[in-house]
Amino acid sequence: MWVKMEYTKYKKIIKIYSRIIVIISIVGFILTDFNINVYAYNQENALVYQVLAVTSQPTDKSGKAGDKVTYEVKADGTGLSYQWQYKLPGESTWKNSGASSAKASKFTVDIGSDSSFKERKYRCEIKDSTGKTVYTNEVYLHVVQVLAVTSQPTDKSGKAGDKVTYEVKADGTGLSYQWQYKLPGESTWKNSGASSAKASKFTVDIGSDSSFKERKYRCEIKDSTGKTVYTNEVYLHVVQVLAVTSQPTDKSGKAGDKVTYEVKADGTGLSYQWQYKLPGESTWKNSGASSAKASKFTVDIGSDSSFKERKYRCEIKDSTGKTVYTNEVYLHVVQVLAVTSQPTDKSGKAGDKVTYEVKADGTGLSYQWQYKLPGESTWKNSGASSAKASKFTVDIGSDSSFKERKYRCEIKDNAGKIVYTNEVYLHVINQEEWELPIQKIS
Repeated sequence: MWVKMEYTKYKKIIKIYSRIIVIISIVGFILTDFNINVYAYNQENALVYQVLAVTSQPTDKSGKAGDKVTYEVKADGTGLSYQWQYKLPGESTWKNSGASSAKASKFTVDIGSDSSFKERKYRCEIKDSTGKTVYTNEVYLHVVQVLAVTSQPTDKSGKAGDKVTYEVKADGTGLSYQWQYKLPGESTWKNSGASSAKASKFTVDIGSDSSFKERKYRCEIKDSTGKTVYTNEVYLHVVQVLAVTSQPTDKSGKAGDKVTYEVKADGTGLSYQWQYKLPGESTWKNSGASSAKASKFTVDIGSDSSFKERKYRCEIKDSTGKTVYTNEVYLHVVQVLAVTSQPTDKSGKAGDKVTYEVKADGTGLSYQWQYKLPGESTWKNSGASSAKASKFTVDIGSDSSFKERKYRCEIKDNAGKIVYTNEVYLHVINQEEWELPIQKIS
């Protein structure tokens, strides 16, 4: 029985202070230490058994779908065999890998695109020739997702004071977000300072100033490698509260004229429908005129009486279906100023009363009877009590100024237009003209 120790050859693996020599008569001897490294030699100094132990553990790996990653283990032992195993997230069972390299100390994984690869665990089962088994530490496969937007934000609409939320979804690892905005007519994107501007969901408080109208937004997304992508550009449509800002007004015109009503309103996606109501009726009817669905509405005034004192209004709707109405306004049909029945010459003697009469079409008519003395060119307004009426009565005086006077009527409408009647005579009859002479009967 003998013991041979070669300190030079094994000084890196055997610590002197922990060495215990056990002499076994048949095998030769076994060297062991507290680091669990055990070696068995025969009497010819040949190594016949080495205790199974992992000397270098595999480490976590990262890669994206389509990449290859390699795990490696180093172990001491005799007649070693390897079997790499995996365990899916949320499961407790280890399964043997069927990959071609799963039975080697170096094990290569082809990372697939399906979700089962995300956060898999791997380990290696190692057996020696005696059937003893050890396992490596468990290590992760971190599947790095390729940075990509999977769900784009969409346009939003709201009125001043509302909140709207944009949202983006993206694949990637270690993602960071920065929402940005661009004002109409500008080319520069600015980072939003809103509290949610660094999250996947971004809320905008719509302000009342014009800078919010038709803003564009987008999100800048970065992954842990520093790669950057941008979402599509989307709009903020500021919806104006529906309100009439300028009312239509009454219109006047004569048959054959065109008059135009106009309304101005704030709102989004406005539609218009002008309506009318006939005198004495309570129902509003939609106009069928070509301009009845516009903010400016033109009426062709007809000659029939249904146009007189019609009322009009406009019904306005916005894109949300909300409805407002304008004030009701009138159509005043103005009759064309015209004399329809002329006065005629009158005769009488001093002390008589004679009446002149005129008939005229028009709106808001006023009358002024006038006279002109023989041999004069100037017309003078009569001061008679009836001189401002369509019927004008003259008390024939006895003075000569009444003889062969001329009369006419000046007529004005509410537009200020003036017409005059024909000139007519007052024939004053002398007594000798109206007393018949006595004829002698033979």
